[in-house]
This record gives sequence, C-alpha cells and structure tokens, in this order.
Amino acid sequence: KTAVRLVWEGLTDKQRKDPKVISDLSASIQQAIVDVLIAKTVAAALKYKPKAIIVVGGVSANVHLQASLKTAVKDQLKGVTMLDAATGLHTDNAAMIAAAGAWRLKKGKKTDWKKLDAEPELDI
Repeated sequence: KTAVRLVWEGLTDKQRKDPKVISDLSASIQQAIVDVLIAKTVAAALKYKPKAIIVVGGVSANVHLQASLKTAVKDQLKGVTMLDAATGLHTDNAAMIAAAGAWRLKKGKKTDWKKLDAEPELDI
C-alpha cells in the first residue's frame, strides 16, 4: 500500500485525472496482488499436499484471480483439484469473524483488545 501511495503522490494532477494512468496503475496493483496470492497458495499446497484448493471470501470474486489461480494449479500442482466457490458465496469473511466473536462473547469469554497480539506473518 505504501508503494502505491508513493506512486500516486508522485503523479501530477493531470496524470491523476487521466483514465489510462488510473487504469494502468489499477491493473498493476491487481496483478501484484494476484501474483503474491498465487505464489503463497502454491507454496502452501506444495508444503501441505491438499487434494483440492478453493478460494473464498471477498477476494474470490475477482475473475482475474480465479482464472490465474486455476492456471497455476493446473500447471504447478499436478493432482490437485481447483474448486469454484458457489456463485453468491464470494462474500467478505468479516461476517464470519463477527459471528465467531459474538459466540465467544455469548459464552462469557472476553479479551481486552489492548492485550491482543496480532501476528500477520503466521504460516497457515
């Protein structure tokens, strides 16, 4: 995100209003994200040897990601099936996270948010 912000801040006002510049920047961002998601998915699959892979959550609605991942699975993960999320189920996982929190709270389990330790670099 910082790299994108720096590129955006480096553009002139005219460039920021140019549809081609915006389109090119957007496509570049999308491709970078797709490349990272595919690389991490393939690495995890090689490590854990699943029989099938499915992408869910809001990001799974991205048609470019779906097509690119199908190609990567076919080319790099022999014997692994790529499953499609059912149409209409390409939704953000926030509702599932909120539900899990609500069930936890209903059971009387509480954690002071100031004591939570996020670990974004954890492996699967």
